[in-house]
Amino acid sequence: MNPPRVFISFSSRDLKYVRELMSGLSSQNILFWDYSDMLQAIELGKNIPKVLRQEIDKSEYFIPVISKNSVDPDIGKFTYMEVEYALSKGFRERDKLVPVLIVEEKPQKLEGSYSIFEETCYDEIYFQDIRDFEEALAKICRKLGVTYVPLIEAHPRLPFWKFFRDEVFELAHSRSAHVELMTIVGVFNKKFQTQAWEEALFLITHFIYSCQYQIPDYQLFYPWIVKAVCEHLLNRLDDAEKSYREAGKVRSRDPSVYGGLGSIYLAREDYANAKLNYKKALSYCPPDRNTDEKINYAVALIEAGEGVPADLAKFLLQLDPSTYYEDKFKIMNLQGSLYYLSKNYSRAISIFEEMQRENIHNTATIIYHYHSLLALGATERAHGLLREILRRDGAKGTVNELAIYQLLSELYLKTGRIDDAIKIYQNHLLTPQQVTRQNTIKYARIYKHRGEFRKMREICQQVLDGKLFPLPKTQADFYYDGFAHYLLGNMERARYDFERSLNFDSFYSEYEK
Repeated sequence: MNPPRVFISFSSRDLKYVRELMSGLSSQNILFWDYSDMLQAIELGKNIPKVLRQEIDKSEYFIPVISKNSVDPDIGKFTYMEVEYALSKGFRERDKLVPVLIVEEKPQKLEGSYSIFEETCYDEIYFQDIRDFEEALAKICRKLGVTYVPLIEAHPRLPFWKFFRDEVFELAHSRSAHVELMTIVGVFNKKFQTQAWEEALFLITHFIYSCQYQIPDYQLFYPWIVKAVCEHLLNRLDDAEKSYREAGKVRSRDPSVYGGLGSIYLAREDYANAKLNYKKALSYCPPDRNTDEKINYAVALIEAGEGVPADLAKFLLQLDPSTYYEDKFKIMNLQGSLYYLSKNYSRAISIFEEMQRENIHNTATIIYHYHSLLALGATERAHGLLREILRRDGAKGTVNELAIYQLLSELYLKTGRIDDAIKIYQNHLLTPQQVTRQNTIKYARIYKHRGEFRKMREICQQVLDGKLFPLPKTQADFYYDGFAHYLLGNMERARYDFERSLNFDSFYSEYEK
């Protein structure tokens, strides 16, 4: 069946609404003439009323867009003529009349040719509400005999999608450009939904460049935010930071900018800056819409090893994780962590066990679960947890297998199973692909507990002599060099390196308690 051709009668003052309607109709393969489009505009010297009547004659349906502008006799000279001509050609009698009303521009009274719509059923469209717009578009399609294909819903990882659409909606440009840009947005969203991050990034970048070319006066904001999200998902943290900062040039006090920057710093394990940016995002967000900001700020505080304020902890513990869909894991992990930090280990364990049953756990939740069990003296359950996770999830890559092996080796060391601890290092933690300064020093520490001090000193000296690793550069490097000096009894140098590590972890003597 060939798509119907329609004539859309509208005031040029309502163009930003009408081009959204036209974009929606285009997405349903409905044909129409748009004289606001440069390529379809009436040629210079042509008789305007004559051309309009010819286009109406070519059309199967007539859609009069009703607004305070189109019904104003001084503004709507041509819209009045179009409606009168369509009525004279029998569109109403043939049931080919599809009137719509713009709620945002609703007229106080219908006069002249438009008075007929006082007794005619028309569709009211609230263009600022995407759901209302989609429902209206579906009704129009039914009237035109077209099967409606729903517009794309936002992905949960793009909570600001509505604001993005609103921003595009307000752009002052031609209908053809709007259709092109919204087509790019639609394909982008499909790629994002299917987690095709590379293609999604290409499309949103193309959208930005298209806007900069076609609408040079448009100051992009949300497109930069969306681009940053894609870059973060691809672990291109430096690019993502640049995109967030580009958005910040347009809106310097928007929580999306600082929430995004906070996520970048959190991924870099720069907890001080993560905390700072999340706090800014929280301060710029309205109190009735700041739950996400509160969650992220609390995560940064915990990762930084700081306490969460009592009022914030109380708020977070009252949240219902099941209502947060994709953020359910984050909420449950946060609540379990808060219970652990407040030494309510039983409640923490119940949350972590539920996360395991629902298969939404990760390495961090396993670590907290493990330490909660140890805090209650449930050593065998802690051992069983680690072995089960390695058996079920290690090879799948859903948890950091090496981190779990590190916990298991520590548990063997605490329970006197030193040979088993050594085997874990030899078979898993010190392979050529995995050997690190941290694991090498902890391996040396196991030999101290075994009483093989010569072996311990030999390993520590190899690290400090630079035979295994380059000179220390990071906080972790200085920390573990200090640990080597501690094992060798060089306490003054151990404290010096500990200070250079900026207190990267607990002081070395804490490991022996």
